[in-house]
Amino acid sequence: MSSHVFISPGDPAGIGPEITLKSLKNFNETHKFVIAGDIQYLDNLSASLKLGFEFIPYGGSKTTSSSKLIEVINIPLQENPVLGSSSVNNAKYILEVLSTCAEHCMDNTKNILVTGPINKETISASGTDFTCLLYKSPIPRDVEESRMPSSA
Repeated sequence: MSSHVFISPGDPAGIGPEITLKSLKNFNETHKFVIAGDIQYLDNLSASLKLGFEFIPYGGSKTTSSSKLIEVINIPLQENPVLGSSSVNNAKYILEVLSTCAEHCMDNTKNILVTGPINKETISASGTDFTCLLYKSPIPRDVEESRMPSSA
């Protein structure tokens, strides 16, 4: 089973989707990237940025590698985003995108998860119980050398 890089671009009203697409422009065909999100939104964003990507539905283990062809796990937006204005109506969408990518990484430990920024306040305001999960090391960490806050 080959590995894939699953990308959760973050809040659709934020900078994450744009950074995601611009970043993918710099990778070659040896990488297998899969974005979770609204395929029409990603296509429109790519067109507005003049990136020239083509988006197709994710094909599982038969993922296609191409510098201009990107596979998408299509998850429809709840409402069209307004850049810079995070909406509680898209909180469910944001979490579904993130959890879908995480599930694919749990199915195959060779897979990689890349996440864009999300607005936790927006998610909480939607009434969703949002808890940040932190990696717990099986051994005690050295607080002096750790980059994690001591409250983690």
